[in-house]
Amino acid sequence: MRQLLILSVCTLCVLLLGGCQGPAEADSADRSLKVTIKGGGQFPDFLVGTWKSEPLEWEISFESNGTVSRVLHQPVRLPIIIAEGKGYREAPDGTIWDYQLGQCQAEYDPDTRRLGVGIFVDHFLIKTPIMEMKGNMVDYFDGPVSEDGEKWNAQWIHSISSGAPDAVPDSGEPQPMVFTKINTP
Repeated sequence: MRQLLILSVCTLCVLLLGGCQGPAEADSADRSLKVTIKGGGQFPDFLVGTWKSEPLEWEISFESNGTVSRVLHQPVRLPIIIAEGKGYREAPDGTIWDYQLGQCQAEYDPDTRRLGVGIFVDHFLIKTPIMEMKGNMVDYFDGPVSEDGEKWNAQWIHSISSGAPDAVPDSGEPQPMVFTKINTP
């Protein structure tokens, strides 16, 4: 398990530093995120709906066609519609949050009930009246879904690079997150 965790962190760092897509893909109109089912097969009905995590209140919405349609990105609770490839919000004080997605990934293994979702932000800008921060980040959630299909016990790996020439991606220890299904269409 520890080796898998180390491999996941290393993969995230490579993707973070190297990017997830080329320039031609960045302009693609269809950014839908289809969940890959290990061994083929259909997307399970029990995953359909919106899942909310504790702590931090991330939200990830899965559709019946096996796509991830929406993410509520933390810590600023920025809604991102995956197919649009971006999230944007402006506050009354002039603060701006602007996230541009890369090619995200999601997979499910029915044999182990393991679900993994990677949210790749190729570029973000957070601009307040007193500071500005740019960079890229990766958030990856991975873990088993309960037998009753109501809980997803994930490990969250977060990596961020501020874009400074000498910046090293900040990759903390994996943190446990428990997602609970809060709505089913």
